[in-house]
Amino acid sequence: MSLAAFLAVALMSLFAAVSPGPAVLMAARTGVTEGMRTGAFLAVGIGAG
Repeated sequence: MSLAAFLAVALMSLFAAVSPGPAVLMAARTGVTEGMRTGAFLAVGIGAG
């Protein structure tokens, strides 16, 4: 594997790791539209599994 190919794969893996998932976007949307309390409960529920 060339250095350029390795760097491309490493960069794409980094972008995938730091991008927010659908649960984060849903918690942010709920917090903005329904209030911080509801958003916090949703975040705790997502974290609890």
